[in-house]
Amino acid sequence: MANTKTFKLFHYSAHDTTLIRIACSLQDTTNDGLLPPFAQTLVLELLENEKDKTFHVRALRGHPGQTPDTGFHFAWETDWQLKCMDAWQQAYNAVDNTCPVADFVRFVQWSAPPVTSKGYCYLDERFLQLINCPAGGIQSGEAPLPLSSGCQYYRKRCPSYACERGYMLNSVSLQCVCVSSSCSSVSTGTRRLVGRFIDADYDEVAMPQSSGMSSASVAAVVLGSLCVGILVTAFITSALCLCSRSSKYAQLEQP
Repeated sequence: MANTKTFKLFHYSAHDTTLIRIACSLQDTTNDGLLPPFAQTLVLELLENEKDKTFHVRALRGHPGQTPDTGFHFAWETDWQLKCMDAWQQAYNAVDNTCPVADFVRFVQWSAPPVTSKGYCYLDERFLQLINCPAGGIQSGEAPLPLSSGCQYYRKRCPSYACERGYMLNSVSLQCVCVSSSCSSVSTGTRRLVGRFIDADYDEVAMPQSSGMSSASVAAVVLGSLCVGILVTAFITSALCLCSRSSKYAQLEQP
């Protein structure tokens, strides 16, 4: 892989507690799976068959020696077995720890389906540079920015995390489009429709404060008005009750 641009390597460093969860997702109940040795390494390779252009996953796992007498020499675990699942929901041992991508995904979804995409979609600055997505985005109506294949792949699978704050992903063009005044470079009064909607919402929220009254003052006025309304209602109700009683007494006193 050295000095080539054909392959891309994603490296993740984690604690043994993370490796245990990966082992459980792969249904690995061996000692090295549930109690990972120090510096255990798991490699997942995405391979393409040159003949039929299908994609496969190959998994490798290994670790260095754990005692001084081993010289801490690293070796792959030749007895480790990857499992996959075919379209008929039948699990099988992958030959040479290699199986079609669909079978690998199917097995993981059956074994331990993820409840969030954060673990899959989170990328730090190094990986963001690797997928080469453009920073920021475009204004509505502007020409689209060129996107690398890696950037398109990421945005299709992680739409909620594909754009910076203030931008929204267009699911068709895969462009991050500005939907906030914070990223709009258009002067006030000439903003596009989306920007006007956002400003209208902001003005509606800010209207009580623009009258020179604080939030506490507004709340006090509302509460005071409610109390006055309750008192007036009670007074009217009492007056009606008294009039009704007086009328009844007058009828009883008549000979």
